[in-house]
Amino acid sequence: MRITSNRININIVLVFAILAFSVPLKSQVVDGIAAVVGDEIILKSEVDQFAQSQAIRLRIDPNRSPSRFESLWRNTLKTMIDQKILLDRAEIDSIEVSEREVEETLDFQIDGILQRVGSKEKVEEILGYSLNKLKRSYREEIRKQKLVEKIQQRKFSDLTAGRREVEDFFNEHSDSLPELKPAVRIGHILLEVNPGTGANETAFNKADSLLTLIKNGGDFSELAQKYSEDTNSALNGGELGFMRRGSLVPEFEEVSYLLSPDEVSDIVKTEFGYHIIKMIERRGELINVKHILIMLKTSNSDEKLIIDKLNMLKERLIAGEDFESLALEYSDDPEISSNKGNLGWFELNSLTIPQFFAVLDTLPVGDISNPFKTDFGYHIVTIFEKREGGALSLENNWHDIEAIVIQNKRLKVYN
Repeated sequence: MRITSNRININIVLVFAILAFSVPLKSQVVDGIAAVVGDEIILKSEVDQFAQSQAIRLRIDPNRSPSRFESLWRNTLKTMIDQKILLDRAEIDSIEVSEREVEETLDFQIDGILQRVGSKEKVEEILGYSLNKLKRSYREEIRKQKLVEKIQQRKFSDLTAGRREVEDFFNEHSDSLPELKPAVRIGHILLEVNPGTGANETAFNKADSLLTLIKNGGDFSELAQKYSEDTNSALNGGELGFMRRGSLVPEFEEVSYLLSPDEVSDIVKTEFGYHIIKMIERRGELINVKHILIMLKTSNSDEKLIIDKLNMLKERLIAGEDFESLALEYSDDPEISSNKGNLGWFELNSLTIPQFFAVLDTLPVGDISNPFKTDFGYHIVTIFEKREGGALSLENNWHDIEAIVIQNKRLKVYN
């Protein structure tokens, strides 16, 4: 989880785009070219897929925040262009990645998924295919990712700043260096709120009633506009636009590719709710479908269970249990395997989630907050360290100034 808008890193997306946040291509063409890098092209659909996946992780709803999503889309395209250029540079420099490196990275990522989901069987149930197939599918993407890491390491790892460089830089730029702002190094445990049995029954019954109306001659598009809870596609009568195989959640995709033109599916359940799907057109591996989504809604009792669990974890932390251990065991943060609950340093006024600012602004170092709610779920947070703001000085902020000098060097090499 990220709570500021840092530069995007494109990672392998192992659980695919949320249909409720789907964004049809504006021109409804089969596909379009977003950029050309050397002899390679980047398709609009590829940028759409990665941008939507990032939007899911950052909880950006394109329908409610179109300007934020547009900015995210452009940053995603820039990152993909940069990656293509770096891959080309890696080939020129004869940089290679061994099969063992690829296998180790794949195993590490899959271990993270297993830890997040709970079991191999559950992962395969969600994906709709085996972990071995997952590894085969993403082996080439992992190889590219490792090549990019290696070229960056080769170009940047030996960049250092000597004492004289740091002093000269500070003396030359001290008047223009920004002041340090108050910052905190924080950790959190996130628990997502999942709907209970009652929510499943309510959503299914509503979807079943709509399916009955459709079977009795009801207009699919009109019903989608009126009842579908995928608010973006509902405006288009439920139409998603042409999508490539692999860009939809497995349960939805598996049914969609079996439908004939104008055929309507039975009720399909995904992690987002219950769907009714109608095939419009198929062109090879591209499909254009309509759907009606009835989402699973959480109740007050579902939220109370999560709050009680977080209060229990807070008591265990106060009693002296290790924060990282409890975060690894319980947190639903998708990056928990790598960050262990530690979100790093943040300037207080750069926190883009207001609930975090409200809690951290008054929380003493070392204390554990009460549970609080964001769009991600419910959290408890702690402040590991706090840094006061003020003007930079060589005496107190040597490492910060050194980091600026090294970062300037890296930027020149990168450009």
